[in-house]
Amino acid sequence: MSSINAGLNERFVALGQRIRDARIARNEKQARFAARLGVSTATLAKLEKGETTVSLELLGRVLDLLGRAEELDALLSAKRGIFDRLDAPQAVRPARKRARKELRKAPP
Repeated sequence: MSSINAGLNERFVALGQRIRDARIARNEKQARFAARLGVSTATLAKLEKGETTVSLELLGRVLDLLGRAEELDALLSAKRGIFDRLDAPQAVRPARKRARKELRKAPP
């Protein structure tokens, strides 16, 4: 089992399902598609299940074979990079003022 969080794991599973759906939409059997990629059917099955042990190179080859390699560019597009949120300056808050005790005069 991988050490990635559940939300990220769900995304990998969904990606694998989309890859499988795209392969099936092309009416291509798993064995033939795997052979065209140069991998075993077991490796392709892992990718289609969303297992994270497959390489990025294989993902790139799959997208290329499906005619969708340009979609890799969207991962870190120039519009908004993955680290933009971390690099953005933090909002400056005004300094907090300490509450003052009011000096009460004793009644005469």
